[in-house]
Amino acid sequence: MLLQNPLKQLAAFILMSTVAIGFQSCSDDENEPSVEENALLTFTVPNDALWDGEEMKERGFVFLSDENGKLITSKEYKNGENVTLTSSEFKGDKFYLTQVVYYDGDVNGDGIDETQVNAWTYADFQRGQDWSVFYEKSAQDPEYVGDAKFTFTNYAEDSYYYGTTNGDEVDYNGEGTPSARLIKSPSLLYLTRNSEGTIRYNVFSNVVVGNNTINLNDVSKEHMFVTVQVPDGMSYMNSELTAFPNEKDYSNPYRIGDYYRNGPEDPSYKILFPGNAFQEYYVETFMENETIEYSNGARLTATLGFPEITSDVTMDFSNGKLTYAATGEFDFLTTGFRYDNDGDKAYWYYLLPKSSTSRSVPAFEIPEALKEYFPEFDAPLEYTINEHESIDSYNDFLDFVGKKEAGINAFNSPGTVYTEITYKYTSPNGRSASKSKRKRFCEIH
Repeated sequence: MLLQNPLKQLAAFILMSTVAIGFQSCSDDENEPSVEENALLTFTVPNDALWDGEEMKERGFVFLSDENGKLITSKEYKNGENVTLTSSEFKGDKFYLTQVVYYDGDVNGDGIDETQVNAWTYADFQRGQDWSVFYEKSAQDPEYVGDAKFTFTNYAEDSYYYGTTNGDEVDYNGEGTPSARLIKSPSLLYLTRNSEGTIRYNVFSNVVVGNNTINLNDVSKEHMFVTVQVPDGMSYMNSELTAFPNEKDYSNPYRIGDYYRNGPEDPSYKILFPGNAFQEYYVETFMENETIEYSNGARLTATLGFPEITSDVTMDFSNGKLTYAATGEFDFLTTGFRYDNDGDKAYWYYLLPKSSTSRSVPAFEIPEALKEYFPEFDAPLEYTINEHESIDSYNDFLDFVGKKEAGINAFNSPGTVYTEITYKYTSPNGRSASKSKRKRFCEIH
C-alpha cells in the first residue's frame, strides 16, 4: 500500500473544504441579509419610561418613514425592552423617525380623565444612529434618603419663612414642626425671612435626616440682586433661579425662587440671590406677547443678556405636507400641530434642520395601530428657532439627544445655555420671522 504525501492530503482537504463552502454560499438562505445588515434603528427603553399606574397609563410607539412619507416599519415598545427596527426593502441611509406616546387617564393631575397623544418627528435620521426615547423623567419620584425634621427657634412675629433643601421645600409661619424629604444627607438649607416686604436669608449647612435645630435670628443677611429690564412690548415676563453648591456641577440643584414684574407697566424687576453661598447660579427667563414667546437659559455672571436671534423663516402647510425654508443664527427649527376635542388632545412636533432652499416634509402614512389615535391636524400654529451653546447644527442636536437618557427631555437640563424664540402665526398659511440683531437687556448691579 502506497502512503500518500501529507502535503497532497492537506491540499486535497483544503480543496474539498473550499468546494463545500462554495456550494453552501449559493443557497437561498445565505443570500438573505442578516438582521444587522437590515437594522435601521436600535435603542433600549428605560425601565420607567412608560407610566403604568392606576391614575394614568402610557403606551409608546416608534415608526420610521421614507422621504415620501411611506411607512418603513413600526413598533410598540415596552419598559426595559431592547428594540431593533429592521427592513429588508428600504435601502436608503436617511429616514424620518417618529416617536409617539399615548396617555390615558389623569394626564394633568387634576382628577379629570382624558386621552392625549404626543408625537415627535426627527428629519434626516441616519441608519444606525444613536437615539434615546423621550420620557418625562422629571415626573418620576426621586429617591429620598429620609426626612429632615426642623425645630425653629426665635421666630420673629409677623414674618414668613421659606426655604429649600436638596429635596423638598420648607415653609414656616411660627407654628408646627416642618419637615422635608432629602435626596442626599447632609443637605444645605437656603432659608429666607419675609417681614413686611423686607427679605433676608441665610444658608445652613449639615442638615441631616432626623432632627435639626435652626436659629431664626441667623436669617439676617441681605441678598445680592440682578435688575432685569423688561423689553418693550412684552406683556408677561418671569425668571426662575436655581443654585448649585459646586461649580459646573448641575446634579445637585437648589431652587432659589421665581421672580416677576410687579405689574404690566413695571419696566423692571429684581432677581435676588444669596451671594457666594453657592458656587454657581442658573436662571431661566420666559417672556411673551401676542406674536412671540421667548425663553432663555443662562448662568448668572457679571452680565446677563437676552439675545435676539437673526432668522428668516417661511412656512406653508397644505394637503398634509409642510414646505419651509429657514436660515439665520440658530441651530435647528421646530414646529408643531395641535388638536383638542372635548378633552381628547394631540400634539405633533417636527424637529427640522435649517434649509436655504425650499424643503418639504411629506404627509406621513400612519401605522395601523396608531390610526385611531391620530386626528386630522390643521396647519401649525407656531414655529420655534433654537440656539444652544453645546451644539452648532441640527446634526449636533441629533447626536446630543441620542446619547442622553430621556432623549430630548434632557436637552434643556439645568446648566444649559440656550435661547428659544417661538413665532406665532398670524394666518393659517404661515408667516416670515422678522430679522433682528443680538441685544442685551439685563445687567447685574
